[in-house]
Amino acid sequence: MTRLDTVLSCMVDDSGDHIKQDVVSLTSLSNVLQNNLAMLATIARASRSYSIGLKNCDIELAWALQFSHTAARQSEDELEFILEHFGFIRTNPTIANVGAAVVEFGGYPIERPIERNW
Repeated sequence: MTRLDTVLSCMVDDSGDHIKQDVVSLTSLSNVLQNNLAMLATIARASRSYSIGLKNCDIELAWALQFSHTAARQSEDELEFILEHFGFIRTNPTIANVGAAVVEFGGYPIERPIERNW
């Protein structure tokens, strides 16, 4: 869902009012939303079947897992397509914060692991 939020923000910031004319991106976005809702419904149904002990609930769980895996893969591909289309550059914020700290402190001070912290 974080990627979906990022994609929506990127689409709105880039296209604004002209987003209605970008049919390819809207189609990809609708496929992602469709897959998310379908996975939600499938997992809810399989979970209910398993919790109340319906016959063949293990088969239903296996089908739900297989469908969810396929739909998640398709959604990931669609989101990557949209992100590439809008030229979004992804950075890992943790790595960026570590890099900023190293620059701020003028290097990485190595300490012995047996030194006391107090």
